[in-house]
Amino acid sequence: MMPYAELHCTSNFSFLRGASHPEELVARAQALGYAALAITDECSLAGVVRAHLQAREAGLALLIGSELGLHGLHPPTHAEVAASGSALPVAAADATPPTRPEQAPRLVVLACDRNGYGNLSERITAARRRAGKGHYQLAADDLADGIPGTVALFVPSAESLLDPARRQTDLRWLRWLRPRFAGRLWIAVELLTRGDDLARLELLRDWGRRLGLPLVAAGDVHYHRRS
Repeated sequence: MMPYAELHCTSNFSFLRGASHPEELVARAQALGYAALAITDECSLAGVVRAHLQAREAGLALLIGSELGLHGLHPPTHAEVAASGSALPVAAADATPPTRPEQAPRLVVLACDRNGYGNLSERITAARRRAGKGHYQLAADDLADGIPGTVALFVPSAESLLDPARRQTDLRWLRWLRPRFAGRLWIAVELLTRGDDLARLELLRDWGRRLGLPLVAAGDVHYHRRS
């Protein structure tokens, strides 16, 4: 098998989503011969400590990151995308923010160094403080500087393949994020055997060609074993 690093993986610290302990995910990745594993719980770094201890024992490279949902944020307008300045996404007639997390695209942010870890931690704290316990709300300001010291994977919304409106919204997000994460933004290709893998792959390849953004394989992992 070609060396593979899983870059999008949620543990049971992502409540009601992830099913496995961080230690189990690390042990499974090591058993499968993965080159590295990223623990990317939703707007949280809670699973990282346990994962770090297990990864150190297993000799597996561990990447630290978090998944940030863009729900509740107004996507950038066409004018903002075209602008070269620091305009932020704001409300617009043609930009209705998705309110359900599953409708919105996501951004998986991985820390590259201590500075990136600190910056990511600050954004997570700010997003959690804006919402009630157990929830979070990202703000456009959190992404305006590209979160220095990190790299990002853009995960398109689940409906982007079938819904033209969602597809255009995802594209506007990508165009807005590209200069902010200049040279540090990838489109995540997650083929989950739902029957539309080939169509989704072709769509994302087209986006990559049009926007000059590379693609990267990821798995959106939720548990270490199917059982």
